[in-house]
Amino acid sequence: MRRGWQHFNIFSHHAGLKNSVKYSICFLVTFFFSAFAFANPVLNHIVSGNVSVSQSTGSTVINQSTQKGIISWNSFNINANEKTQFIQPNSRAITLNRISSQQGASQIFGSLSANGQIILVNGAGIYFGPTASVNVGGIIATTSDISNSNFLNGKMVFDKPSTQGGSITNAGSIIASQHGLVALLGSNVTNKWIRNRLNWDLLFWDREVSSL
Repeated sequence: MRRGWQHFNIFSHHAGLKNSVKYSICFLVTFFFSAFAFANPVLNHIVSGNVSVSQSTGSTVINQSTQKGIISWNSFNINANEKTQFIQPNSRAITLNRISSQQGASQIFGSLSANGQIILVNGAGIYFGPTASVNVGGIIATTSDISNSNFLNGKMVFDKPSTQGGSITNAGSIIASQHGLVALLGSNVTNKWIRNRLNWDLLFWDREVSSL
């Protein structure tokens, strides 16, 4: 059977997101990260959409007026005393956040919120620390990238797996809204706590998968 990254129809045109629930259990990965080693996401540039980023001490606010936006970040880290907020036009709006892997895995220990849906892509991995508080309409955290054209055309195809062996680990709290999807996609996935307000729409993917 040919192995490759699956086309995930993650964000539908309706209020409900994909209903399938898939769990994978993988070995615990130990991280030696400090919650105070990094501060605030560092913007590279806006790739697509009407998006602006404003920052002050301990706060990053992303305002997006279009349904879809793409942002390139040099790094995306949030300290325990910091917050990052996405303000989107509605719950169906989506923001693709492509994070450079040059500074290693993203480390999130503070508050991350969005009234819509966000995608975090970092080939080096993403770590949600014990003090992380994520409250979003829906979230995908992945080490596998997606092309701009696929994203903008509504094709959620994560067909560019990381060559760095990054891990996706959640040791904090991730809360998705009603019908909200939480997807942790990577070569190594570890989850401690995810909560969905009403319906459970979760994906844990820790390996390459064949096409369904």
